[in-house]
Amino acid sequence: MYVLLCKSQGGCYGNLLPGICQLLMAVTEPNSKLLLDAGDTEKLSLVSCLVSMLLDCTGIPGHYPVDETFSDTTLQFWYTFGDEIVSEEPDRSRELLSLYGRIFQRLVEVLTRKVMYPSDNYWSSWTDENKSEFENYRKEVGDTVLNIQAFVPQCINVLHAEYLSCQTLATSWQKVESVLFMFRSIAEAIYERDDETSENQNVISEIISAVIESLPSLPEHPKIARTALLLCGAFSEWLKRHPDMMLPAVKIVMSHVNVPSLAPASVQAFRDICIECTELLAGEIAVFIEPFKAVYKNPDIKNREKVRLCWSLCTLCSQVPSESLVMHLQSLLGPSCVALKELASNPQVNKQTKEKLKLQVGICNAAFHAISVPPTAAMPLVSLLAEIWEPLKAILVIWSTDETIVEELMKCYWHAINCLGPLFDHYLDSLTDMLCQCYEANQYQCLIENGAQGLMNIYGQDKPDLVAGMLQRVSNTTFQLFAVNMSDRPDIIQGFFSLHLSALRVNPQIVYRKESNCKAVLRAAITAITMQDYHTVKEVCRWLSEFLSHYPSSPEVQNAITSEFNFLVTELLRGIGTASPASTVDFLAEMFIPLTRIIPNELRQAMLVILATENFPTKFVSSDEKKKFVSTLLLVHGNKRRLKTEVKEFSLISRGYNTAAVTTTTTTPSKDGGMR
Repeated sequence: MYVLLCKSQGGCYGNLLPGICQLLMAVTEPNSKLLLDAGDTEKLSLVSCLVSMLLDCTGIPGHYPVDETFSDTTLQFWYTFGDEIVSEEPDRSRELLSLYGRIFQRLVEVLTRKVMYPSDNYWSSWTDENKSEFENYRKEVGDTVLNIQAFVPQCINVLHAEYLSCQTLATSWQKVESVLFMFRSIAEAIYERDDETSENQNVISEIISAVIESLPSLPEHPKIARTALLLCGAFSEWLKRHPDMMLPAVKIVMSHVNVPSLAPASVQAFRDICIECTELLAGEIAVFIEPFKAVYKNPDIKNREKVRLCWSLCTLCSQVPSESLVMHLQSLLGPSCVALKELASNPQVNKQTKEKLKLQVGICNAAFHAISVPPTAAMPLVSLLAEIWEPLKAILVIWSTDETIVEELMKCYWHAINCLGPLFDHYLDSLTDMLCQCYEANQYQCLIENGAQGLMNIYGQDKPDLVAGMLQRVSNTTFQLFAVNMSDRPDIIQGFFSLHLSALRVNPQIVYRKESNCKAVLRAAITAITMQDYHTVKEVCRWLSEFLSHYPSSPEVQNAITSEFNFLVTELLRGIGTASPASTVDFLAEMFIPLTRIIPNELRQAMLVILATENFPTKFVSSDEKKKFVSTLLLVHGNKRRLKTEVKEFSLISRGYNTAAVTTTTTTPSKDGGMR
């Protein structure tokens, strides 16, 4: 096999390579543990030969997936093989690493070559699918090398040697980029080892420092620049421990933030560094504001990058003194506040205006989301909210028919509530009224999930009157859907019962109020049991289970259940029969658990009467099977698993499946009297 492998790599029998690789994988991957247990010299030699052949398969010349299509299959072996070595006892693990450590270092050299991009002309001839597969292949290689670096720390020395060779020889940009990519991939393993006391740590720090310092002098190519920027972000935790290298790295990152093709990588790297080094960078925030202003004004930079950059800077604002916060917020958000006021007076609804609006709302949203300060230092943020509140109200009215804009506004309000806490209370009545008015005009899922449910979870206990009024208005609007187009809006029905479930859990007294009309909510839930959307039926059943659990302690729940009991049992049986999707039967079965516990006699009587109807729930169920189902259900009420099994079997019979035949088929007696 080794001879064939050598010949196929040399051009002869090239079509044999995939088969040889597949055969090697079949032998080695499921037996990696067995390979490590080889004891005598002959077996060790054989294992080394197998591993070396796999290394040759991994390093087959050509670019995946255009020139070759199988080197990716070997990556899982290296991952598994390394994990098996690490999982051994410490002494045995060290022994194995002394045997195979050099193989892993050679593997890093091979993979550094395999992740190299092709020439620009060749790359441009690839299809989008091939390009995507190659990028995914690079990610898999990166994960493999990260795993190797964790237990073979000498791999960073291999990469350093590769990097030095790039600087001393006339090297292609592809080689430089591939080495930078590999350095970026092992960053996480460097953090973990940086906590250890080791003679190698100074060497590792010197290597990383040298790489970062050399980045400005690298050959100019977009892919090199992008990988270099992401490398700086990947080493953000290391930079936190080596503050002397932080500012040089940030300088590199910010120098490319206004370049449209590199802005995504630059902003991502800056964000990573800001998260890890917030306290260290906060004092330098004034230096970053001017580059942000340039990005903000650049029409070629995507709005997403502008918002992300603002978020990063606002994260740093959390660490500045309150007197400085006012100045920095004015610099960062002042133009957006002006733009929001202009947009609030512009009744035109078009694509160009929408993009402007998304940017300004996104920047304000980023500020409230990123800045975290104590209430005593939050007055600048309160002033910001006061300045944009009326413009946002006007914008909500103008853009109430655009769900995307409404969702962005809901996120902004939600983050403002979380940021300001009690300082937001002044605006609660106005926000609740705005939310309900918007929902009455247009039923959007975001108004329930990001709006009403958030208010319920935060203020359900402290402001029950406010929340109860909101719940009533939302409920009255949603009830209209049940009479018009309930099946067309499963997302709204699901969100509606999720909201009511939160109400029951946060403050049941809100639900018990007369104006909450829990009987109408129950009737709506019973109606929704037979909807054809899996997630909606699941949420409805969750609400019903919670509602039924309040039966013993709440007269209001008792009255509602009593008045709608026959309707509830009828729809449950109809849903189990065929009306609800088969995938939801498990959820419907859970409804019988509280019913059999709290009102077993009423349940028995109702089921017998309802099931006495001919061909109900379907014509496939006989009268005897119905009676057996009722008696068995009440008999096993204490055994949740058995109860659900009985309900599922009854559902199968109702849907025309002969469960006895299924059982017989799986246990057919064999000729010798045994069971197949």
